[in-house]
Amino acid sequence: MMVDFSKWEEAWKSYSPSNNATPGSPAYICNEIGMTLAIVAAVLVLAVTVYAYATGEDIEHGKTSHIIMCMFSLAIVGVILMFMSEQLPSHSTSSTKPPTLSKQIERTWDLDALDGCKRIGGEGVFDGEDLPDSRLKDGNWDCVAHSDKHTQHVTVYIKGDKVGLYDIGGDALKTKEEK
Repeated sequence: MMVDFSKWEEAWKSYSPSNNATPGSPAYICNEIGMTLAIVAAVLVLAVTVYAYATGEDIEHGKTSHIIMCMFSLAIVGVILMFMSEQLPSHSTSSTKPPTLSKQIERTWDLDALDGCKRIGGEGVFDGEDLPDSRLKDGNWDCVAHSDKHTQHVTVYIKGDKVGLYDIGGDALKTKEEK
């Protein structure tokens, strides 16, 4: 029997493992404003400093010192905004990492562990590819399934978003709901 894994697959598609904020979220906007302020302020400080040296103006006193201090303050505000963005909601569609494919199979078929999964080639020859963690990939994998009752070799069969688990004789293993 093939089990629909489309919800599991969708969970992985919506999961964002990076710490980057989702575009358009408050965290993203705050970070972008902060970065813009810091970069603009740094460029202006550099430009004013180069201008002051080129014209022989005193940097420590006068207009250039005020401009540099204002830009330095603006850069600090930008850096603070970037740090604050880490605390704002990013509106990610998934905040927790979904289980790996092996763990999802273990849960579905009530197994203690699923180990040593290697892809079986077209002629029954192992091509050595491991069972993917975060996506479904059509094919057959030879695995060792451990449960309370016994340990056995099984074949994990994946076609599209459907997954099946079969024993050596080709009989479908029962899922947790079917037992």
